[in-house]
Amino acid sequence: MVDRNELVRCLTVEWDAYIALFTGLSPQEQQSFLIRQGYPTFAALLAHMAAWWRVGIGVVQHHLSDPNYTHPQMNVDAFNNAVIARVEGIPAAEVLTDFETVRRQMFDLVSSLSDAELANPKVNRQLLIEVVEHFHEHE
Repeated sequence: MVDRNELVRCLTVEWDAYIALFTGLSPQEQQSFLIRQGYPTFAALLAHMAAWWRVGIGVVQHHLSDPNYTHPQMNVDAFNNAVIARVEGIPAAEVLTDFETVRRQMFDLVSSLSDAELANPKVNRQLLIEVVEHFHEHE
């Protein structure tokens, strides 16, 4: 179970520094990082994160409104490929703005949850996956 402080810290410290850490790498280090991550561009990687956060926010909202909600299975590879295709040709600055907007939405969601809502195992697990585990997957 993840607590609110860990979620807030991850969103405001880890994810907040993510872009600066990447841009601080040399061009060769950036390319190596993207290859390890499996994304053609940093914008595609940021779009991937924002897209999954949107899904996660929606899943949390469904769990809050319907305790019996079960999220349908998703084809993860198809979803990720669609995100990459969607951001092709979009200026990186637009993708960065969208990433920051959705990061703020996730922060607002985490901040707005009551203690009981955050303790809901389905809500808590979704936030752990989207915020903390996804960060560790892409560090």
